[in-house]
Amino acid sequence: MKFVYPLFLLQSIWSALVVGTNDYEQEYLALGAGLWRGTVHLYADSFTSQWMPLPFWVFGFMQAFGPSLWSARALTILIGLAALWLACRLASDLGGREVGILTGLLIIGHQWVSGSTLATTHFEGLVMLELTGLVWALLWKRRRLAMLICGLIFLTKPNYWPAIPFALVYAIWQHEAVDWRGRWEPLIMAGLALLAPVLFFADPSHWKILAYTPASPLVEGMGWRPWFTVMEHAFWRSDYSDGTVWGALGLFARRFALWGVLLGAGLVWGGWRRIEHDTLVVAALFVWLFAWQFWIMGPWVKQTVAYMVPMMPLVAGQIAVIVWPKHS
Repeated sequence: MKFVYPLFLLQSIWSALVVGTNDYEQEYLALGAGLWRGTVHLYADSFTSQWMPLPFWVFGFMQAFGPSLWSARALTILIGLAALWLACRLASDLGGREVGILTGLLIIGHQWVSGSTLATTHFEGLVMLELTGLVWALLWKRRRLAMLICGLIFLTKPNYWPAIPFALVYAIWQHEAVDWRGRWEPLIMAGLALLAPVLFFADPSHWKILAYTPASPLVEGMGWRPWFTVMEHAFWRSDYSDGTVWGALGLFARRFALWGVLLGAGLVWGGWRRIEHDTLVVAALFVWLFAWQFWIMGPWVKQTVAYMVPMMPLVAGQIAVIVWPKHS
């Protein structure tokens, strides 16, 4: 399996050298540096403020005390490498060494198809690492750790806050089913899961972010509305496609056709017999987060593609489990 990691590094370093900058990278580096220097307030009235602070803290630090595009990209690559290692390790634990290798190759292959998001400064590497760590902690019954990871997910990007209730409900169910004697444990887990949101919303200027939650009516009267409500666009419109139904479906096909073929073939060959508890957990989390995108960021096909990419390491692992023959 060790050859997977040098392959990832070669791909990411090459991409970092040739890929141009993007909006996310410019925002995280410029605003993040200002945040560390105290010259920028992310939730000022002049900003739409759909951001969460963790990526600005992480990547802005690299700019505030030693401005360099390459140092920030190097950090992004290291975060991606950690996410890859954790995804391969989780897949290996579930299905064996070969499944771990296949998982790594699927992740690297997907990066070539979709464009490398792990070579430029981007939130996706952080979310990949956090979601993979969350599933690992839940499946291995590290419930308190899982709740702390939920706090990091909350502080990274508003698109993924629904992972908190999902993980909390699952962890409480798991606790009640396995370790019911700790009567205070559910309250402790809830406290850990809600710690970051409570501290974040203690600052009233952060209430803007509620516009991207079911609590949006509470802040609409204050003039805080999601940015997408002021744009005229149809569901199928996207800066990734031509705005037609066929263009959007083509976008899905280009990104996920190989994985869909592998998954379908694996199921036809009897892989459905290898669908176990962990596969159902990942599938449920994926569907749950996928469905919430239509509320959080509006009916725009871009959101259903771009914001599900951080789930790919987990999905790749489960496809590898289903496709690879299970040893008796």
